Amino acid sequence: MQTKDIHKSRLKKLFPLLLTFGVGLLLWFLPRPEGISEQGWHVLAIFIATIIGIIVKPLPMGGVAIMSIGVLSLTRTLTIEQALSGFSLPTVWLVVAAFFIARAFIKTHLGTRIAYYFVRTFGQKTLGLSYSLIFSEMILAPAIPSTAARSGGIMFPIINGLSQALNSKPHDPSARNMGAFLILTSFHGCMIVSAMFLTAMAGNPVVAKLAMNQGIEITWGSWALGALVPGLCSLIIIPLVIYCVSTPRIKSVPDARHFADAKLRELGNMKPKEHILLGVFVVLISLWVFGRFIGVDAVTAALLGLTALLLTNVLNWQDIIEEKGAWETLIWFSTLLTLAGFLNTYGVIGYFSEIVVSHISGMNWVW
Repeated sequence: MQTKDIHKSRLKKLFPLLLTFGVGLLLWFLPRPEGISEQGWHVLAIFIATIIGIIVKPLPMGGVAIMSIGVLSLTRTLTIEQALSGFSLPTVWLVVAAFFIARAFIKTHLGTRIAYYFVRTFGQKTLGLSYSLIFSEMILAPAIPSTAARSGGIMFPIINGLSQALNSKPHDPSARNMGAFLILTSFHGCMIVSAMFLTAMAGNPVVAKLAMNQGIEITWGSWALGALVPGLCSLIIIPLVIYCVSTPRIKSVPDARHFADAKLRELGNMKPKEHILLGVFVVLISLWVFGRFIGVDAVTAALLGLTALLLTNVLNWQDIIEEKGAWETLIWFSTLLTLAGFLNTYGVIGYFSEIVVSHISGMNWVW
């Protein structure tokens, strides 16, 4: 039985691997359009194969990225220096530094404390409770680019604890009491918040880098300013819509304040490390918003903030080493930015952009 299971496991891994290489080889040898160079077409083939590999997962995401770098170099589509050029991009290190700072919020419990303060202040009604959760996540989002760490590590335990305390259990009819509503609101709030700040999601800097390739500079401050109004409007409207569509049975939560107070007592008074982290966070946001006026870019600010946390022992080097999400993001993020950059360099993005423009030019903007 064990031998059969091993064979089945190998077959499961073999199919995604064959699919990834099969798609890449098919595109590689397909006739290329006249407007795209051979080099650009080969980069496109490897790029699409890499995306397929990330989806079907013959290896973890970082492994697929390393495989992609190897193929780029082996086929001489890019030199090894070019294939590794994404690792030196400032955008990559902005996200990586934000991952490390996010670990400090989880390690010190400052993120959880902030969320409980919001619950205690605004959580007397179920609708108000949902707003307290998503706006506390909005406060944390600039420094926590991992949605898993932010929503899964900080917000979900709070939602689960509140729901269980009010006898609203998952996979049970009682979920409609309150838990289902809070989970739905938190999920949609997380998606909105992730789009509001450059460092709120690992994918956002990819957009900024692609814009930079077209000569459009998007700073941390300009992104936040542009997203502020639509983001806040969405955060206000979405809980109301979900409240109508998935109305909770429990409308009032008088015990929420007591629940939050009890949890805050468990956390105790703010520790020195929390005060330090809060101070670093405030300075960091200020530098991200106004740093360009004093000559401090976003990446430098993030690295200075991380340095301050290391020097004050809020984080230690072991914390940095163990932050697997940051190191994995460094690998796959750098690889995708490398591929996207050379797609632009070789005119592939411009070629397909012209095709899209030719099809939509003259079309009514509503359509």
